[in-house]
Amino acid sequence: MTRDVGLLQPRTHQIAPPPPSRSLDPPRLPNGPEAGEAMGRTQLSATRRSLDSRGRNRLDSGRKRGIFFVFCLGTGAGLSFPARVTRRGSLLLQGTRCDRTTAWRWGTPAAASARMGPPRMLRKQSWALVLALGTTLTFSLSVLWRVQSRAPPLAERASFEGMASACEPGIGWLTACATKPSPEAREMAAEQCQELGQKLSRGVLPVRLDEAWIWRQLTLVQSCPWAHNASALGRYREQLGRRCNATARLVLTRDNTPLGSRIVYDGQRAKKYVVKEELLEMLPQGSPFQDTPYECCAVVGSGGILRNSSCGPEIDRAQFVIRFNLPPMDFAEDVGTKSSVITVNPSILDSRFRGLSWRRRPFAEAVGTYGAPLLLIPAFSFAGISAVSFQALYTLEDFGSPARALFMNPEYLARLDGHWRLRGLRANRLSSGFMLVNAALEMCRHLTLYGFWPFPDDPEGRPLPHHYFDNQPPKPGFHAMPEEFTRYLGLHLQGALWLHLGRCR
Repeated sequence: MTRDVGLLQPRTHQIAPPPPSRSLDPPRLPNGPEAGEAMGRTQLSATRRSLDSRGRNRLDSGRKRGIFFVFCLGTGAGLSFPARVTRRGSLLLQGTRCDRTTAWRWGTPAAASARMGPPRMLRKQSWALVLALGTTLTFSLSVLWRVQSRAPPLAERASFEGMASACEPGIGWLTACATKPSPEAREMAAEQCQELGQKLSRGVLPVRLDEAWIWRQLTLVQSCPWAHNASALGRYREQLGRRCNATARLVLTRDNTPLGSRIVYDGQRAKKYVVKEELLEMLPQGSPFQDTPYECCAVVGSGGILRNSSCGPEIDRAQFVIRFNLPPMDFAEDVGTKSSVITVNPSILDSRFRGLSWRRRPFAEAVGTYGAPLLLIPAFSFAGISAVSFQALYTLEDFGSPARALFMNPEYLARLDGHWRLRGLRANRLSSGFMLVNAALEMCRHLTLYGFWPFPDDPEGRPLPHHYFDNQPPKPGFHAMPEEFTRYLGLHLQGALWLHLGRCR
């Protein structure tokens, strides 16, 4: 056996060279735009180092505490069950306290030096020892797994606004301004990001989907660059068009609704509506979306993350803008004013406009604040909402509103639900936001999502209202918002759409 002789050599003391002289003059800082860029890079690198070190320290300390606790607990349980066998003083093992310096102590010196007793006693108690050790090992592994699964991610909730958003619009990840990696690292990272995006889009999710798991996926997305991927968008457009076909079937028309046919309610499959002349008079001849695709689309959700976002001008620059459930337009700086399509839940007609059975002018005036949009109403999702949906269309016609009411096709909604159920998304009912995002994937070449954030806190940990205009929560258990959000993340990673979080420039 050889040893490294160099390690045994005596140390030689060398005189260190004197430190370089420091000038008393202050360092020169760049002037003009270079000063802001240098300061921004310095602050950004300091922020990233702080987040990484803080996350690693929390993770290491949590793991150490968990391993120490499991070791102490397993040792105490393993020694206390079969430990005290005192026949003829043959065996005496005393389980003792655990602390940071000693994991266990044997008994007194006399007991430690006592002879171990006859083998017959050990054989008699061997089954108890094996059982105790097996139980202790199983319990220890389960506790250790729980401790590690609850450890925070290395990068804590990163900033989605400020200096990071100045590098690229949208999600504004901190890594967007980091030093560019090598081509090999970029290629490997791109493959991993594509794989993660495909998993999230296909619904490769844990059985119990919680907020902590989604935050871990957001942490992974931070390291993935984004670029528009026309081929990925084309694949989704082909899949959805083959099964759902939003351009021709999103709304009911005379072309896709023959006289005498039966409309099946997508929310009540046992209910049917026979098509008569009265209904055909309310329907357009053809689909208003036949001239698609649009070049640039914005789908504006109602999430509280849009408050104080200053995204209004950016939203209004889109060619086609989709909104939901007649949102208030008092936040133009954050959400813009342009509206091409607005969904209308019939429950809003009942709650805000008394079912249009008494005064109808407030509804017509409220719709007038949006200009001349298309109102999409799911009139045939449930049997009890068809009448008030018809009343909404008549009200707009009677008051000469430039807006048009269209009825969403329940066949399209049922096909879309089946499409995503095959991919693991099994909600009681898809949200209207998810429905229209899928329609926009078929009708738009470039798609950006705003205001889609299903959590009560923003990425900085500050509380948010449920909507940017109020804090009224939805009905629990009706929609699967976190599961839908993971699909948006997958689509974003593949470059099919841009998921915008945080502030705009």
